[in-house]
Amino acid sequence: AAFSFLANGKIITKVSPSAFYPPPRVYSAVVEIYPKEKPLNKDNYLRILNLIFPYRRKRLKKALKLGAEREGIEINLDNIPDASAEKRVFQLTPEEIAEFTEMLGV
Repeated sequence: AAFSFLANGKIITKVSPSAFYPPPRVYSAVVEIYPKEKPLNKDNYLRILNLIFPYRRKRLKKALKLGAEREGIEINLDNIPDASAEKRVFQLTPEEIAEFTEMLGV
């Protein structure tokens, strides 16, 4: 999640274990990484991640409420789209997390 708010990446080619000595038990890949043109506010994004991930099995709205109470901050939960609010934290994509991070402006 933290990688995707700064950059995008794509797999260029896969590398078999036989390309290494001693051969590992896993396949490797060559990855191209390129920075995003407009990265998110890193501090806000990481703060939201720290608020919600201790409650990764809860629904987003509940996780934000519990995290905000734990940190002693107020968050306006009315700005979160219903589709995201009803998902469990572990089901959220990095893009969805970025979207409501921008909305909340924490």
